[in-house]
Parts: sequence; structure tokens; C-alpha cells
Amino acid sequence: MLIRCLQVRVADREFGLPIDAIANIAEYEVTPPPPLARAFVGGLAVDGDTLFAVVSLDECASRADTRRRAKCVRIKSRGKSAPWGLVVESVGRIVELEPTPTRIEVPRVPSAWLTAARDAGGVDVPVIAIESLRRELDADGAKTVAAA
Repeated sequence: MLIRCLQVRVADREFGLPIDAIANIAEYEVTPPPPLARAFVGGLAVDGDTLFAVVSLDECASRADTRRRAKCVRIKSRGKSAPWGLVVESVGRIVELEPTPTRIEVPRVPSAWLTAARDAGGVDVPVIAIESLRRELDADGAKTVAAA
């Protein structure tokens, strides 16, 4: 079964982001991370009346101590899940990727957050495992947003 993904560039690496999980893509004003936030929480942003955690896979961005503008792909919320978005450097095209049973490793990204896939040319592409990342954020993400 193929996964339809938006190709995004994060921390100098190409990733697939499942299309059906995307709420919107925009540039946001991002605050510094709240005190005691996990290393991957790069700050907070507002979309309309929704405050959401900004996930940053880039160590430099996640350690920013000033407000900044950042392009984010906001992920659709589910039920009582903490709202969140992923900082991206750029957005590419829509691709269809075939999941593979192999394990894929990307520096600074927990392997549980990734699904291995392959594009039509046979190139391995890490796909952000939305549900795994959502579970991690739900475990303490609501506390991060509430602390702000």
C-alpha cells in the first residue's frame, strides 16, 4: 500500500509527511521553547485561536532563545491530542512512497518517529510517523502548552 506524502526538507534532510495528516502550511511567529520543554519542542505558535507546540528536528532552531518566523506544517488534531506543527526548511512535491520493513536511522530523530519507505526510483525516504510523534507529544505536550 503506497503512502501519499508531501516531501519536506527538515534539518538538511528530505522526509515524507503523510498528506492526510496535514492541516495547513504557513509561516508562523514562534516563541522560544517554554521552560522545561523537551529538546524537540522548538517553541509555541498560534494559528487563529489555536496555540500549538512547534516540533523542531533541527538542534539550532530548537535552542532559539528569541522569537522567530518559521515555516511550519501544522498537523491535524485528533480528539484531545495536543495540537502541534513541524518546522520545515522547505516544502516539495507530493510523492507516493512504498513502506519497507527496513529500519531507517536519521541523526537526532528517534527511530520510533520514522517509518522507512522507498520512492519510485528506489531511494529510501524516512516518513514522519505522525501517530508515534503524537503519542510522545500527548504524553507531555499538553503540559508544555499549559506551562506557556
